[in-house]
Amino acid sequence: MGYLRKAFLLAIEKHKHQRYGDHPYAIHLYDVVNILVEFGYDEEKYLAAAWLHDVIEDTPTHYSEVQQNTSEEVAELVFALTDEIGRNRRERKEKTLPKLLACPDALVVKLADWIANLRDARSNNPGYLQMYKKGFPDFEAKCRDINPDLEPMWKEARSVLYGK
Repeated sequence: MGYLRKAFLLAIEKHKHQRYGDHPYAIHLYDVVNILVEFGYDEEKYLAAAWLHDVIEDTPTHYSEVQQNTSEEVAELVFALTDEIGRNRRERKEKTLPKLLACPDALVVKLADWIANLRDARSNNPGYLQMYKKGFPDFEAKCRDINPDLEPMWKEARSVLYGK
C-alpha cells in the first residue's frame, strides 16, 4: 500500500490533541476504517480518505498537505467530505451536500462515518442519537439512490438508528 501509511500517520498527528467522547479522536477514525472493511470497501483510496475525512475540517490542515501525503484522488474525497462553513449544523450540511453528491466515492466514506457515529451514539450518547435521528432521513432521501451498492450500509445505519 503506497500512501495508506502516510494517511494514517498524518491523521494521527493532526488529531493527536482531539477527543471523541472519552477517547482519543483516532478511535473514531479507526471505527470508520473498520466499517469500510466490514462492508468490503478495502481499497486504499477509501481507507486513506477514512483516516483523513475530518482532517481539513477539524485541524489546520490544507488540501495540499493531504494531496502531498496521499494522492489527488484521496484529497478530492477528503475535500468532498469536508463541511462547508455555515451558521449551524443544518446549514453546513446543506452547503456540503452538493460536493458529496458530485463524488459518489466520498459517499461511501460518509456513510461509514454515519454508521460509526450512530454506533457510538447508541452506546455512549443517546442525546447525539436523537440529533442523528433528525438528520438521517433527509440525508438518506438525498443520497440513497446515488450508489445502489451501498444498500447494505444504508440498512445497517437504519438498523442502528431505529432498531430495524
